[in-house]
Amino acid sequence: MGFSIVRWSLAFVISFLAVYDDHKRFKISNRLILLGLIISFLCNLVSIFRLGFGSAADYFLAEFCVFLCLLFLYLIHCVRAGDVKLLTVIAAFLGCRISALVVLVSMLAGVVIGVVELSLGRAPRCESINIGGNTIDMHGYHYSYGVLTALCVTLILNLLGYF
Repeated sequence: MGFSIVRWSLAFVISFLAVYDDHKRFKISNRLILLGLIISFLCNLVSIFRLGFGSAADYFLAEFCVFLCLLFLYLIHCVRAGDVKLLTVIAAFLGCRISALVVLVSMLAGVVIGVVELSLGRAPRCESINIGGNTIDMHGYHYSYGVLTALCVTLILNLLGYF
């Protein structure tokens, strides 16, 4: 239980820093992502020494699966590169089961936050993309807000015993 609190705390710290960075610069620093990956790797090493390789395998698998799934979404312009990297780092801290919920809840929260930002006129136009010969204006929003919201919701569900 104690080590789980450390993992959750580190995931929240990385997420808070990512939200701050995303809000200020509209991108998430690669240095922050690298720091998160290094710290999560060290956490996994501690897990290996404490509980054996099987305990850390879940975290490595979560990192890999989340990266592959979100890479697909990145390739079709649904998320940005920083969002993929941020959720990959979160998955490395929280493991398969919890990361799957974080990704799903972050998508839902991202939609709600994006709609609110658009309706308030706060989502700036980022780029135009061409899909099937049609040009679509893309509007940017801070998906990191959705990730942090998902972490909060998932932590509450976890504390209530649902996960």
